[in-house]
Amino acid sequence: MLGYSAEEIVRLGVANIHPPADLPQVVAVFEAQARGDRATAFDIPCLRKDGNVIFADITSCTLVVGGRTMLVGFFADATERREVEARLRDSEGRYRRLHESMTDAFVIVAMDGGIVETNTAYQAMLGYTAEELHQLTYEDLTPAKWHAMEKRVVEEQILPRGHSEVYEKEYRRKDGTVFPVELRTFLIRDPQGQPVQMWAIVRDITERKKVLEALREARDQLELRVAERTAELRRANEQLTAEVAERVALQEEILLASERERERLGQNLHDGLCQLLTAARFKTDSLLPRLESGSVLEQRVRSIAALVAQAVDEARGMARGLDPVEPLPEGLMTALQQFAASTSHLFNISCECELPQPVLVPDPQAAS
Repeated sequence: MLGYSAEEIVRLGVANIHPPADLPQVVAVFEAQARGDRATAFDIPCLRKDGNVIFADITSCTLVVGGRTMLVGFFADATERREVEARLRDSEGRYRRLHESMTDAFVIVAMDGGIVETNTAYQAMLGYTAEELHQLTYEDLTPAKWHAMEKRVVEEQILPRGHSEVYEKEYRRKDGTVFPVELRTFLIRDPQGQPVQMWAIVRDITERKKVLEALREARDQLELRVAERTAELRRANEQLTAEVAERVALQEEILLASERERERLGQNLHDGLCQLLTAARFKTDSLLPRLESGSVLEQRVRSIAALVAQAVDEARGMARGLDPVEPLPEGLMTALQQFAASTSHLFNISCECELPQPVLVPDPQAAS
């Protein structure tokens, strides 16, 4: 361990195998062992032959040899143990820094629910100190309505699978306020595979719930507004449809009235003005035989008769344009009967239309 042979080591003293700077401390330890105050001294610096310093755990006892009391020491190289301890301290330090720097809450619980370890985020979230939490179980922090659900999570997910899905529940703070959390729990087993602890990352989801609630309310408001706007559009469309139908009906009524008025004007023109003009033409025609042929008066009456005949044609054309005669086969018979009746009325004479048999005109164009 020290690099000396047996022959070399027996010629060395305490001062030769310990660093000079540590010698007073080493001597004090050996004196305490000689008095029986301590049996084992740990991490005693030892000086190797090559000048390197190592550490040893020294266990001593006293022996009486030849009447002399001697201190017998058993040296065990502590280098490996110190390296393991250093690695453990480094690992623990990293774990502790990670543990304390986590922004999410972290908790370890025993299988009976007792809280074993927490980080500062977990403590701040619930308002308890670490010592206070060690006296509680996770069920003490959870409202009773969640106990049965969480028991099922442990039995159906964590124990058979080693972890749970992410699930939600509620916590109760030290001041009594209840708030929603989200967590996922993992199982810790011992070397024999038996469940010993559970650990979980816990997140306060109060703000998320508020945002989701605000989004839900906004969605509901939007749906309400859409429904209201849709109803308004439906009412406006129905009103517009009704107005259009009313306008169409009014236009049809106006067209119908215009058509009736046009027909009335056509009939009045035909039955009134045309008949009067026809009567005037007949009278002028009846005057012509009585006038001296070639005389100025005869020429004027003849001119008047021509103008009246032209007026009759124009009036009849206007009457047909305003009130066309329906092109029916019996239209000619009807027109002749109406003409005979008008002649009787205008000239105060008896005029009748006698037809031994019906006169039908099958051709619509000729009938019109």
